[in-house]
Amino acid sequence: MSLYAWTTSGGGVAYGRTIPSDEAYIEVGTLPDAPQETWSIVNGELVVDEAKRIPLKLKELEVAVQRHLDSVAESKGYDNIISACSYAGYTNPFQLEGQKFIEWRGAVWAQCYQMMNDWQAGTLPEPTEQEVLDAVPALNQT
Repeated sequence: MSLYAWTTSGGGVAYGRTIPSDEAYIEVGTLPDAPQETWSIVNGELVVDEAKRIPLKLKELEVAVQRHLDSVAESKGYDNIISACSYAGYTNPFQLEGQKFIEWRGAVWAQCYQMMNDWQAGTLPEPTEQEVLDAVPALNQT
């Protein structure tokens, strides 16, 4: 989707996707795949502030991984990953499964953070949520 800037009658510059038909406008670039607070238009050029974008991207990936952990635990009848892991700490019919969830949760986060570190170090292209989820290990139920 294109991003436009237009000059208003007051002489200022406004940003947005809807362009009034009676205003002059210029296309300044493609709308970035980043929250609006991470980009601006400087001298008619679209500029993404990586110092603001990267922490937001990292948080987005963490949220996706947490949703995945909770979703898998829910598919096994638990309220969330915390609930599943809570059974590991004492003798009960679900203790072994709780221990497997704890081990899996640790392995998932280790893989996730390794990918994030590799991306920030420049040794891995910026991963999508789906690429991170595809790379984390599956729950071992054996």
